[in-house]
Amino acid sequence: MKVKTFRGRSVQQAVSMIKSEIGPDAVILSTKRVPKNRTNPYGEQVFEVTASLPEDEPCTEPVKTLAEKTVKSYYKKDFKKSLENFDFKPSENKNQDDILTEIQSIKDILFTLQKNENLPEYIFRFPGASSVYSRLVESGVSSELAGKIIKRAYSMEKNFKSTPDSFRKRVFEDIVSLVETKDPFEEQGQRYAAAFIGPTGVGKTTTIAKIAADLTINKGMKVGLVSVDNYRIGALEQLKTYAAILGVPFMPAFDRGELEKVLSRMRSRDVILIDTAGTGSYDAEKINELKKIFSESVSVSSHLVLSLTSSRENLREASLKFSELNPCSYVFTKIDETKNKGHILDQIEYMNLPVSFVTNGQRVPEDIEKASSKLILKRIFV
Repeated sequence: MKVKTFRGRSVQQAVSMIKSEIGPDAVILSTKRVPKNRTNPYGEQVFEVTASLPEDEPCTEPVKTLAEKTVKSYYKKDFKKSLENFDFKPSENKNQDDILTEIQSIKDILFTLQKNENLPEYIFRFPGASSVYSRLVESGVSSELAGKIIKRAYSMEKNFKSTPDSFRKRVFEDIVSLVETKDPFEEQGQRYAAAFIGPTGVGKTTTIAKIAADLTINKGMKVGLVSVDNYRIGALEQLKTYAAILGVPFMPAFDRGELEKVLSRMRSRDVILIDTAGTGSYDAEKINELKKIFSESVSVSSHLVLSLTSSRENLREASLKFSELNPCSYVFTKIDETKNKGHILDQIEYMNLPVSFVTNGQRVPEDIEKASSKLILKRIFV
């Protein structure tokens, strides 16, 4: 078996040397940070990586897979522990810090092999940075935004003695400050009408039923349901059925005049929830119809419903198109059906709106959560 040790200014550089000399089937045996020479405390940081390749047969398991298996069981538990102790103090246990540093180095290698050379150097030089970066990207955050988040945390930490725990705390605080949330139905002093808009198939009707049930059963509010969807008979009937179960009034309205009459008839209701037709991002005709229905003469707020099972690009396209209806909050659905929960952060970065609700299943009314920045943080990291 060939065994050789490589040194570089970063783990990324050392791994590149391994790939060049031994080949892509190399097996990482150990990694460590080499302590700086006491006689030259301002010298460059050095990383040492030992790798091997059997002489008689090629390695059957790539480095990425081997490293992945090594850290996977620790990986989520590590972040979960940090989140549970959000206001923690950095550990003073040197042995534990040594273990975390070793695990961190393995994560550095894994992420380097996954993302190649397009990473800033500080991600590998700063304790905890590469594992947080990798977790963000794995959760669906774009590499560009993940880099910005890491850089902001790095700028706060670089002048202080840092640990992986303290660095994670900086990142958590940054994400919490990035995510604004609101409950549109809290402390409404007068009748509040809310329309739920968004692409086809994102779960608008089911979301309205969940909110209606919560407001009626748990908060004792008088709710009315309205549908302006004249395309889907099934959706209209579905909402009508929910209204019957909850014992709340339901009325259809297919143009602005009808909607004005319906809102007038429901003036005794505390909240009126309005379902709309599912609309494709490029379906300008349907969106123009909605603009006519929700004209300035009708006092209705709009809430943009987006499914997290959609790609980042589709979310952007949808939000851009529906921005013509001036939505005042996001509702993110189907968070239980995807690992790309980090799309929430990219969408907020693209179009800054508060998040009002997150849905996580089909049950009515159970599978809906009032959004909070810490809730979204936990969904991303656990």
